[in-house]
Amino acid sequence: TYNHPVWNEQDYRAGNNVLNKLGATDTLRESKAKTLREKAYLHSVNVLYGNGNKRYRDHAYADVLRELYRQYPNDNEAASFYALALLGISEGKRDFRGYMQSAGISEDIYEENPHHPGAMHYLLHAYDDPIHAPLGLRAARIYAKSAPDSPHALHMPSHIFLALGLWDDVIASNKAAWEAGLKENKSHQAYGFTIDDLHALQWLSYAYLQKKQYQLALQQVSTMQAIAKQTKSPMAKWYYALMRSMYLTESHDWQANLTSLDTTPIELSSQLSDLYANAKIALQNADRKKGISVAKQVLKEMQQRIINRKHKKESHVDYFTSITSQGLILAQIMVLELQGQIQQLEGNLANAISRFKKATHLESNTSFGYGPPIPVEPSYELLATAYMLAGQYTAAYKEWIIDLKRMPNRVIAVEGLANVKEKLKIANLPIPEGITPYYNKLFSPNFYH
Repeated sequence: TYNHPVWNEQDYRAGNNVLNKLGATDTLRESKAKTLREKAYLHSVNVLYGNGNKRYRDHAYADVLRELYRQYPNDNEAASFYALALLGISEGKRDFRGYMQSAGISEDIYEENPHHPGAMHYLLHAYDDPIHAPLGLRAARIYAKSAPDSPHALHMPSHIFLALGLWDDVIASNKAAWEAGLKENKSHQAYGFTIDDLHALQWLSYAYLQKKQYQLALQQVSTMQAIAKQTKSPMAKWYYALMRSMYLTESHDWQANLTSLDTTPIELSSQLSDLYANAKIALQNADRKKGISVAKQVLKEMQQRIINRKHKKESHVDYFTSITSQGLILAQIMVLELQGQIQQLEGNLANAISRFKKATHLESNTSFGYGPPIPVEPSYELLATAYMLAGQYTAAYKEWIIDLKRMPNRVIAVEGLANVKEKLKIANLPIPEGITPYYNKLFSPNFYH
């Protein structure tokens, strides 16, 4: 319960507190087990919360579970725990080799028991990137039915739907998840909403943005704003900062009543997403000189936040306040993006393109995300737009293609690609190779109705 391998999160102290209730030492705990198999299970948990840093323990835990799985090949629970451990040894980064090993084990469980919730759940996590998502459609269509009152089970299929750009399905999945959360939280108290509820709300808002249903997207962001203001929890603030920034940058509704909240205690990429939105608002000022001046002040604050975090050790106890190398890279990308936009407005298009190129280089070395993009404004889109302004249409086309490969059917990229195609035609330039549309008979509308 205190170990969340997919999210690279572990509450080491809380896990050990539970183990100590069973016994003060590994040997004492395992001596209470009645069978060899029970001893093996207990041993795996002792290793997970034993000595060494998190990375060492995660790998040791996976090794122990592999042996447990080898000794008891017909134990689907041992197989499930091993599959999940394999997802965890990448330490929050997507490692296709480990993920596909995990998927292979879960597929075996699924073959034996198509309704095993662990197998379906971990298959969705293993396949939730644009390359492998087609393999996860079958499990996505089935998993929600396995626990129709569970917000998390209702949300999980949207990991596959989002990776394929199936926006109607993403909306249906997360509406169902949010409504299930409302049933659990009958009084609709802000403090009663769980991570599953807030997670679904974020994905729902993003999917509405991809359909250009801006009023519906804003409703979800406003709901999150009210929850964050009332609870002041890092979790709610983390989600609200990202949702606010995403809504503003995609809708261009700069006058929306979405206030910036204090984000200093939360994870760095969310902190900078909030500041990034503030800078974007400033750059819309009719007085361009004044707007740029304000944006530069925000930029200094963003850089200072990065410096402050560089002096702190990594922490994985709470995802929403964690300190990670990935968060630092995402923050650095946003700084480069803002620098480029300021230089672009100041008339230094060549310098802006250089900044955006550096941002795309950093972003290309980050793993595919598990949902709505961070940074909320992917650097490929900014670079493509700058190339368009420079009349470099072939270069712009290639950046839009990269963007769409990472985030299929993203509306800004779809429109950007269509726009640059027209420019290429007018200029009598060849259109580079595009993306072949993907179709599967499991693409079915109104799945949740």
